[in-house]
Amino acid sequence: MSGSYAAIFLVIILFLVVAILGYLKFCGAKSDKQAAGGVTLNSVPPPPPTAPPPGGVTPLPPGWQPVQDPTSGQTYYYNNQTGATTWTHPAKGAV
Repeated sequence: MSGSYAAIFLVIILFLVVAILGYLKFCGAKSDKQAAGGVTLNSVPPPPPTAPPPGGVTPLPPGWQPVQDPTSGQTYYYNNQTGATTWTHPAKGAV
């Protein structure tokens, strides 16, 4: 009789270990994509704004970078500090 109790005990322990590891994996996957305060991090810039831009040649202000829209091939601008996007070239002091 004690052998069957030992087998049941081992099955319960194994189940708990698998459940805990699954929970830790789930929580770890969420924390990889979140910064402190629950802000979601993305390695891909957000989608472009809705209207295509006219071209611009002035240097970009700090934090801004040009990105090519894969659908239209047009360039839009992404601010990696604020998360803002715009089709128009961000002049210094604007946007």
